Amino acid sequence: MVEKCNVWEKHATKTGKKTSAYDIVKSFTENTLGKFSKQDALLSCPSLSSSSVKSALKKLVEEGAIIKTGVGRKTMYMRNIN
Repeated sequence: MVEKCNVWEKHATKTGKKTSAYDIVKSFTENTLGKFSKQDALLSCPSLSSSSVKSALKKLVEEGAIIKTGVGRKTMYMRNIN
């Protein structure tokens, strides 16, 4: 999982465009199968802060791109197939 996000970040740097935390996390979620936690996203996207990942995940949930299950430390996310 770690490689997927790092590859995206490297590609964004090569193209000369500044990539937002939202775009990096969205790419991570689109390339991840099954459930994942905020910690998984943090480990896969080391250039992002915890608050950036948290706000990007919140926005993706609000948009319906991912589904949030559980609460607190047991919170998990998964892609919304619909």
